[in-house]
Amino acid sequence: MQQNILKTSEISKIYFNFVDGKGIIRKELVTVRYMDKNSCYFKGQLIDHFNKPKWRAKADVIVYTPEGIYYTQQIIRDVSFSLNEILYKIDLPKTWNFKQLRAGSRKKVSLPVRVVFADEVCIESETLDLSVGGFAFESNKSLTTVQKNFPAKCTIEFPNDAIINFPDSKLEAEIKYVRQKEITDESFL
Repeated sequence: MQQNILKTSEISKIYFNFVDGKGIIRKELVTVRYMDKNSCYFKGQLIDHFNKPKWRAKADVIVYTPEGIYYTQQIIRDVSFSLNEILYKIDLPKTWNFKQLRAGSRKKVSLPVRVVFADEVCIESETLDLSVGGFAFESNKSLTTVQKNFPAKCTIEFPNDAIINFPDSKLEAEIKYVRQKEITDESFL
């Protein structure tokens, strides 16, 4: 994939995997500190018994997003550290490999949706995106533990002129997994 995935706002987490100077395999959770035209700098937590990787050591950069995992391998150009952080410098990746985690890709579509939870609470909203395996919608209601842990039922209404083989152009299905994204109050089903 020929894009700089590190500039997207949809990153869930980034791992930096490498072998340190003592031969210990390290898998570190990092964030992007900054980038320029040629290099990318990742900030990580200070590691106990840290040993700088050997010169030209390789590192796997693994970026998790809602759509899937992007990964690449780069040479570590420099490592610097202070009392509370480590800074890894690599060349800005030009090529990314991609592994999709979902059964299908999400398409942005706004359709009326009604979700009825096990505790009989009903939320009516519109979908933000839709795929074969799920959908997302926005709500200002926080979900309870019961709503997150028990199956729910949903109804998604499609336009009447759509060539869909659902009775009354409505898809009715059971929801197995419910997640809520707290920062934006978006609920993902």
